[in-house]
Amino acid sequence: MASSDKDLVKTRGFPAIPSEKLSGHDATVVEVGVGQTVTADNGKEEIFVVHAHRADVMNFAREGNDLVVEFVNAQKLVIRDFFGGAVSDKLVFVDGQQPVWVDFSQALTGVGDGIAESLVHWFVPVAQGADSSMALLGLLGLVGAGTVAAAIANEPDGGDGAPPKASTQPAAPGFTVTDNVGPVRGPIANGGLTDDNQPTFSGTGVAGNTVKVTDGSGNVIGTTTVGQDGTWSLRPFNPVADGAITFHVTQVDPDGNESTAADITLMVDTEPPAQPGAPDGYKDNEGPVQSDRSTASTTDDPTPGIHVGTGLIDKPTLYVDGDKVEAVYDPETGTLTPVNPLPEGNHEITYTLTDEAGNESDPSEPIVLTVDTTAPPQPGAPDGYKDNEGPVQDDHSTAPTTDDPTPGIQVGPGLTDTPTLYVDGDKVE
Repeated sequence: MASSDKDLVKTRGFPAIPSEKLSGHDATVVEVGVGQTVTADNGKEEIFVVHAHRADVMNFAREGNDLVVEFVNAQKLVIRDFFGGAVSDKLVFVDGQQPVWVDFSQALTGVGDGIAESLVHWFVPVAQGADSSMALLGLLGLVGAGTVAAAIANEPDGGDGAPPKASTQPAAPGFTVTDNVGPVRGPIANGGLTDDNQPTFSGTGVAGNTVKVTDGSGNVIGTTTVGQDGTWSLRPFNPVADGAITFHVTQVDPDGNESTAADITLMVDTEPPAQPGAPDGYKDNEGPVQSDRSTASTTDDPTPGIHVGTGLIDKPTLYVDGDKVEAVYDPETGTLTPVNPLPEGNHEITYTLTDEAGNESDPSEPIVLTVDTTAPPQPGAPDGYKDNEGPVQDDHSTAPTTDDPTPGIQVGPGLTDTPTLYVDGDKVE
């Protein structure tokens, strides 16, 4: 097969390195391992060789001039000053006998972790009359002659006698996203709101494949392996930021073939509403003393309508003595009324506001209210009356007849309860 130095020859699912990408002859090979921290020599070109598979990589990041490679097993490889020299260093992964070069030239960015994953390119070095590619293969100790390198590019079995690696792209994984935080929980629809900034992604795939979730900037935020039953589940490694985020979910087979992405966009909102003001009264519609907006400290209404404000956008929740109680909100009257009667006694009544995403505010300042539905015991009979009319007057008369049409009935001094007068069974003022 004829080819120029600049041709990208497909080998085992990766394109070949264009020869202008490599200088090769003067480079020094430095073998590094997962979990190591090494420092690049900025005075010369170096090829850092990692014996690991592409599918083991979770994320690339740039910290200053350092390259940080994060792996799915939570380990890291750190190459200090990788980006700091005048001469470009190279990173090569070797899986068995297959070298794969990683090109960051188009992926460096000033946002996020410094490397846009979607713009990282992976190349297989293949010698097609390109001395520089041949030199790289020789430096790695993987070939001894140009004919061997050419065989890698042209033989259907990959040149090592083994069956060729699969190049079939896996199907995009099916999945759902579940909110596990706050009062509003369960599956989240595409475009839906959530207060869970580490929601659970779960779904189905091919056993043994790696499932990868990336954010809109191409950063890998979670990975896992599909189980033998064909199911998988993961949560992001770290909380995601508030706002609209499009997540891309792919699965990668052991040969490094990655599926197209299945996407979902979520509106993440973890900011609760502001603390509401204290209730400014209550509606009492029980007993002889009633009011639409009472501020009395005692009531005989065991289900008072607490005034929390009309037309609230966020959902109010009633708390009595710190416990959440079932209540009904009337947006027209602005009252929040307990469904079940409150027990007698003193109570601190507060409420909260919960937004559509499920974030709940701090409780309001309390209104203190005493519920008293028990009548006083039956009083004793009047022990006389005050007669201050006519020739016969008496401050404490017990005579059965009086000429005073408004006698003062003696019911006792210093009463704490309000006495009510009845004449012939009728309440009189």
